[in-house]
Amino acid sequence: MSCQLWVASLVLMSAVIVDQHGGAALRADEPQLGAKLQLTKVAGAGNSVKRLERVLLCNPVGGDHPNGDAACHDLGVASSDFDRLPGDPQGVCGAGYDPVTVTARGAWEGKRVNFEKTYDNPCKLRLHTGPVFEL
Repeated sequence: MSCQLWVASLVLMSAVIVDQHGGAALRADEPQLGAKLQLTKVAGAGNSVKRLERVLLCNPVGGDHPNGDAACHDLGVASSDFDRLPGDPQGVCGAGYDPVTVTARGAWEGKRVNFEKTYDNPCKLRLHTGPVFEL
């Protein structure tokens, strides 16, 4: 009887964990607080495609992002809403078209992150996202 009670408790705890995280439980190696994000930037076309990837950890700052402190700060200011990043308010960009696609996948303070967006050129990417995608 105690084994059945243990199994029932385990099933109930699993359901609570799944429900708290929007239907997908976080893996044990993903931080519950702070952030673990896989950031990707793809620029260029044809034979000149350049793909960069970095891992950004926040609280504490870590990973291989070249400017993790500033990226974590901006993500904190925006409450991890990539469309609300402070960006570069002083920047001015031309109208040239050289598309850059960025993605962010992972977790921020226990919530799943799944962001993807294409910007018209690297300048507009910097204007809107600041240091986050300076990979």
